[in-house]
Amino acid sequence: FFSGTMATHLTDPILYFPLKKTDSLDWVKPMKAYIKDTISQHEAENLTQSLEHLQRLRKAVKDLGDGRDKISEHGLEQAIYPYATLLMHAIAHFPLIDGRVKLSFSWYDVSYRKKVSIPNAHYEFASVLFNAAAMYQWLGSNEDKSTPEGVKTAFKHFQTAAGILEQVKEKTATLTDRLPAA
Repeated sequence: FFSGTMATHLTDPILYFPLKKTDSLDWVKPMKAYIKDTISQHEAENLTQSLEHLQRLRKAVKDLGDGRDKISEHGLEQAIYPYATLLMHAIAHFPLIDGRVKLSFSWYDVSYRKKVSIPNAHYEFASVLFNAAAMYQWLGSNEDKSTPEGVKTAFKHFQTAAGILEQVKEKTATLTDRLPAA
């Protein structure tokens, strides 16, 4: 099945796109302040553990993006997916897209390495998804493609990356729709 030219092309190195870097983010203090001001001190205290959990997941996401040697499917399942899920839950329950909660999400542009900070959690979500796609693409490019099983696994990773990038495209459209006209 894999012979001649086909086998040679499948073992050629595949370029991968870079991971976005981010800085640390304090979820607890601004969220507790918002909850205290708009709901109650009691509710702010009740949510402290959940906010600390969200912050720990965010740190794990940041740490995964700090080096390709840390990338694994396990890391995606233990950090990226839980954080993205909780982030969408937080977006649904708090005004994290209009600056009312004093949070600014900072990520470094992969092309220019310039820091971009936006007080919109959709930007955070799109950046996290971008890194998930980059990680799957990297996993696929490093799969042993000299065997049929390795090729299948690599294709699975590439397809997952492509599906995630489609979600990034949708979230980016949502984000840019909310920006003021230039």
